Amino acid sequence: VYNGEIYNYRELRQELEQFGHEFRTRSDTEVLLAAYAYWGIGALRRFVGMFAFALLDTRRKTLLLARDFFGIKPLYYTISGETLAFASELKALLEFRTNIVRPNAVKIYSYLRYGICDAGPETIFADAKQLPAGHYIEFPLNGSKKVCSVCYWQPGTDERLDISFAAASNRLRDLFLQSVALHLRSDVPLGAALSGGIDSSSILLAMRHMEPQLALHAISYIADDENLSEETWIDLAAKAAGATLHKVKPQPDDLLRDLDNLSYSQDEPYGSTSPYAQYCVFRAARDAGITVMLDGQGADEILAGYRFYMGARLASLVRQGRWSEALDFIKQCARWPGMSRVWVLLRAMDFLLPPALQEPLRKIIGKDLSPQWLNRRWFQDREISPAPLNGSSHS
Repeated sequence: VYNGEIYNYRELRQELEQFGHEFRTRSDTEVLLAAYAYWGIGALRRFVGMFAFALLDTRRKTLLLARDFFGIKPLYYTISGETLAFASELKALLEFRTNIVRPNAVKIYSYLRYGICDAGPETIFADAKQLPAGHYIEFPLNGSKKVCSVCYWQPGTDERLDISFAAASNRLRDLFLQSVALHLRSDVPLGAALSGGIDSSSILLAMRHMEPQLALHAISYIADDENLSEETWIDLAAKAAGATLHKVKPQPDDLLRDLDNLSYSQDEPYGSTSPYAQYCVFRAARDAGITVMLDGQGADEILAGYRFYMGARLASLVRQGRWSEALDFIKQCARWPGMSRVWVLLRAMDFLLPPALQEPLRKIIGKDLSPQWLNRRWFQDREISPAPLNGSSHS
């Protein structure tokens, strides 16, 4: 049972053919099966793509659940006695086991206090888990032992390249274009979610660069507030890419009308109304007959594009004793709109202060770990104590 796509399946297919494997189809699904048959669990590290799958190994008498490197495709499961159920959505598990809705108090606290709703293997339901990104689980069919997830891949942080900034920029560009080229392997119309920012604009222009004759579509959310709207940049990027542009402009009444469907689709609580903009964009893509979309999610994370990363960087410099660089970094951050030296210092404290000292400091600055609006008794009854969450964007 397979959800997703392995983008480098052509290269893997050629490699397996050299080992004597004969293929009957041209699908990536057959390549997945052949790769597992030849390399076993080691095949997972060879896959480049987004996937979640369950594979029944009748020879080893195991059921394998696996999820892609970054957890792009979801995979949930629940165990009751000797019975396992798994699905791409939490709501599907309710069809099998209705009593999984027992609340996970720790996750509820993390969501209410920090807005964190998708971290680690836990879900909002205590008896339902999600397989973490880059992990797999093998369930023995005889149920003879306790199972646990195994990490098969994680980003490497040990390698250091002694190269110039210009060389690093060129290397990043090459890797980026290689990734886009792999994602363009499709036999259906292609589109891109275009916000007007650097990441989505780069993807759209890279698609055109890699495929000059591609029938390219871009779908964009347009905010009503002129201070938030990026329509100017959206129009520029779409024109430069020669893309057919589709715009969606949802109104407050639309959100109210769609709220139940949005919450049903999301399965778990979400941190803002941003998912609704994406909901509208992908609905417009579907209506336009576009079933494969490239999206710019993740660039802010790998390139430290959010302000709260500044606190983590400052804390890193302090831990290394690089005081001169830390002071210079504080001065540079203070020049950013909406930031100050105090703001950066307070965010760095999330990473530097031990938990015992964080709570009194938070009370002084009005960021209590257990604010008045929180139902403290409900969490106390479940033995949940307020706790700091290092690096929280809502700390």
